[in-house]
Amino acid sequence: MKIRNNTYTISGAIHNPDNYEHIDAGARIDERPITVIPPKVQPAPKNVRISSYTQVDQGIAFTTLRVDWEAAESAIAYEAEWRRDSGNWINSPRTSTLGFEVNGIYAGRYQVRVRAINASEISSVWANAEETQLNGKEGNPPKPLNLRATSEVWGITLNWGFDANTSDTLKTELQYSPENTADSMQLLADVPYPLKSYRMSGYKAGVRFYFPQRW
Repeated sequence: MKIRNNTYTISGAIHNPDNYEHIDAGARIDERPITVIPPKVQPAPKNVRISSYTQVDQGIAFTTLRVDWEAAESAIAYEAEWRRDSGNWINSPRTSTLGFEVNGIYAGRYQVRVRAINASEISSVWANAEETQLNGKEGNPPKPLNLRATSEVWGITLNWGFDANTSDTLKTELQYSPENTADSMQLLADVPYPLKSYRMSGYKAGVRFYFPQRW
């Protein structure tokens, strides 16, 4: 330490307890990790874009929805939702990439929203893409046929059928709720096509659920 004109100058060295092992035995010294505290307010993704492209598979043309966005600072993952013609929002799986695709779409007006999530699981506000008109299959997906629930021991088995011309179906989405209201419905399972049954187990006797279904 030096003192000059009431100014103190202090010189020192960083203490590293591993130095003793390094000097005495030649042990390697690894850099200690530096922790970065995630921000309390997570910025949203920028420039969310909707596009589409067409492919031909076994002589059948189908259109794919493509969504891209720019990375948000401090984000480690993203959650996205999309919908067609102002319908219900459909969740896309959580991802660390900067986009996702949906195969075999129908023609209509598409909306997409994306939010960023940081290491503290803090989410940003939704970033919305401009509504975009896309071409695809005309009409609407056919409805599942004859959805029925069968009581089992400590469980419930769901069965349903498929109509003709549903070979491009990706999955059957099952929802459930103890109340018969749209706001209380929760995702139960995404059942891959062509499976047409699903079993719920581990429930108490006498429980009652309602099951909407769609493709």
